[in-house]
Amino acid sequence: MINNDLNNLPLQLKFRRFEFKYQLPLFLIDRIISDLLDYMEWDPFVIDRADKSYQVSSLYFDSAGLGCYHEKLAGVKKRKKFRLRTYATALEPLTKVFIEIKRKDDMAILKDRLVIDYQSHFSFLTNGQPNFAPHQMSAQEKEVLKEFLWTKNHNCLMPKIMVIYKRQPLISRLDHRFRITFDSHLQAHPANRLSFSDRKTEIFPDQAVMELKYNNIIPSWFHHLIQKYQLDRRPFSKYCRSLAGCYKNHQYV
Repeated sequence: MINNDLNNLPLQLKFRRFEFKYQLPLFLIDRIISDLLDYMEWDPFVIDRADKSYQVSSLYFDSAGLGCYHEKLAGVKKRKKFRLRTYATALEPLTKVFIEIKRKDDMAILKDRLVIDYQSHFSFLTNGQPNFAPHQMSAQEKEVLKEFLWTKNHNCLMPKIMVIYKRQPLISRLDHRFRITFDSHLQAHPANRLSFSDRKTEIFPDQAVMELKYNNIIPSWFHHLIQKYQLDRRPFSKYCRSLAGCYKNHQYV
């Protein structure tokens, strides 16, 4: 039996890859997945789940002037996002929470993270330190925490918004680093901590985002698939869309 409890999966704390995004209507997802399954398979995380999906929930940080938001809108090639993320659907004291720095350098994506638990995230938000000793972290995790805290303090970053969506992931049979995910049912709400509010705003109704994540080359069959469904690659930021959707009357948005 495959363990598909996302709170107990082996941890990958550093990523480097390329990402392309495609917007599409919800009704196309099943059709495209049917074609993809000729070359791909469901990610083991979801193989035993009825709808082949899991929930992704992120608390995004930004400055008072929304520097991260405006850098994205301006198309700045090198930029960073700072967030806390969980894959759980219930927030309990030992729920895993990832402190993440996502760096974008043109088409390349680099992501560093360290893991804490939900109870510790409160002390991280209030005094900048999780509830465990530094010697419990690897050298890499210490550097991630140091950079996150330095940037948070230097730029006065504060939690702004929770972004929540459903993800359906597939991996190539030949190269598991070649992944395609479908993100849908995007919702958001203002927040100053990780939380699941009942008063969420629907951000991208009837639409989804297909993300291609790869390290080496894109196979020819994928190009044929894009042509078949006439999909156009275009930038899409869940954070920016969610911020604009929740703060329509905000002076910065």
